[in-house]
Amino acid sequence: MKNYLIRHCQLLLACLFFSFLFLSCEKVIDPNSSSDGNVAYSYWVGEIPNSYYLFNIMGEKGRKITGKPFMVLKYNRVSLLILDCEMGLSEITQTGIATSSGLNVPPEPTLDISNIDFKDKLGLKSPVDLLVTWNSSYFATKDSIINGVQNFKFRTKGGGPGVMYGSEWKFTYNNVTLTGGVKNLDLEYYFGSESDINAFNLLKK
Repeated sequence: MKNYLIRHCQLLLACLFFSFLFLSCEKVIDPNSSSDGNVAYSYWVGEIPNSYYLFNIMGEKGRKITGKPFMVLKYNRVSLLILDCEMGLSEITQTGIATSSGLNVPPEPTLDISNIDFKDKLGLKSPVDLLVTWNSSYFATKDSIINGVQNFKFRTKGGGPGVMYGSEWKFTYNNVTLTGGVKNLDLEYYFGSESDINAFNLLKK
C-alpha cells in the first residue's frame, strides 16, 4: 500500500510538472499572433493608382512610382491598437524624373504577386512594389479616435549609414476609407520615400 501511495504521488507530481511546463510554454507565445482571440485583420485596397517619389543623393526627386495601393492591418480588436501591417502598390509603373544634377534614381525592385500575403483576397496583379513588410514597422500607435476616425503612424528603416529611420508613415481611417502618406526622414542620404499629403487612398475590402 505504501509503495502504491508513493507511486501515485510520483505520477501526480509528474502531471503537475508537465502542466506547469505546458502553461509556461503558452506564456512565451507571441501575444500578437493570430491565435490570440483579441487579434484581427482588416483589408484595404485602392482602385485608383497612387504615387510616391524616390530621391537621388542630392535630395532631388528622381523617380515616380505609381500603382494601386493595398494594405493589411493587424490590430487588437479591444484597444484598436495597430500591431503590424503590410502595404504596397500593385500593377506599378515607374517613371524617371530629370534632375538638375543629372543624377538618376535606379528602378524600385518589384515582386510577383505569388510572394504577397492575401493576394487573392486583395485582387492584386503583378508587378508589386512592397513598401512595408510585416515586422518592419516601429512606433505603431493609436494616436486618437475622434467621431469614429482613427489616426496612426509608424517609422520604417531604410536610411543610409547612421540614419535610424528612412521614412515616416501617417494614416487616418474609419470603417470605410483609409488615407495617408509617407515622408522622407533621411536628410543625409535621402534613402527614404516621400508622397504628397494623403496620396494613398484605400477602401475597406
